[in-house]
Amino acid sequence: MKSNDWSSLANLTDEEVEFTLRSFRKDRPEDLDWIVDMIRTDRMNALAEELETDGLPPDWKYPEWDNPSKCHDWKNHIHIGVLSLWSTFNDLQKQAIARQAQELADNEDWE
Repeated sequence: MKSNDWSSLANLTDEEVEFTLRSFRKDRPEDLDWIVDMIRTDRMNALAEELETDGLPPDWKYPEWDNPSKCHDWKNHIHIGVLSLWSTFNDLQKQAIARQAQELADNEDWE
């Protein structure tokens, strides 16, 4: 990694992170906290981006609760209490709930 190339922090291997942190600790200790935060933030953003669509039903954000399909529909796996609070959840919370419900719907056995 070039010394000024911070665009790929999320892709660093653990060994590269360790080397970078050791280098900063030795050469630029005043920047150590900053680089740790940058690496952590970039890795979390990359993970969030990866999880954003993986396994999500297409209508997760604005589901039509009144008209679920009979089988393999994630909306059938949402408890009424959760459903009533849906509008209060942020997008990450909605995604987590929808992803879990979609997994349950995908594993339904109708034979």
